Amino acid sequence: MSCLRRARHIPLRRLRRGLSSPSSGAGAGALPPPRPSAGRRVVVTGLGAVTPLGRGAGATWDRLVAGRCAVRALAAEDLRLPAETAGRTLEQLPSRVVAAVPRGKGEDEFDEEAWTKV
Repeated sequence: MSCLRRARHIPLRRLRRGLSSPSSGAGAGALPPPRPSAGRRVVVTGLGAVTPLGRGAGATWDRLVAGRCAVRALAAEDLRLPAETAGRTLEQLPSRVVAAVPRGKGEDEFDEEAWTKV
């Protein structure tokens, strides 16, 4: 049974006490750790990130420390729609602010085609 499913069976008062408890130990209100899945193992082999600041933990960190901001005005090209549809759609959006992941084939860009190949 997953951790979320088990949490559904815990009384709400106990759940709140367990989540808001300042202690991370095994107190009376703490939730038990999730049981390991028998059929699946996970191995972490490194650190990666795909963020609006770039692809990869190094590029993201360097730009973050340098004070770069990835939030910008939304353009019609960002919508990835035909030109006539994109213009009308952009006009109807209540917000035109975006923090989009840079796409492309560059070193710090996310190559969608490479990741969606089966």
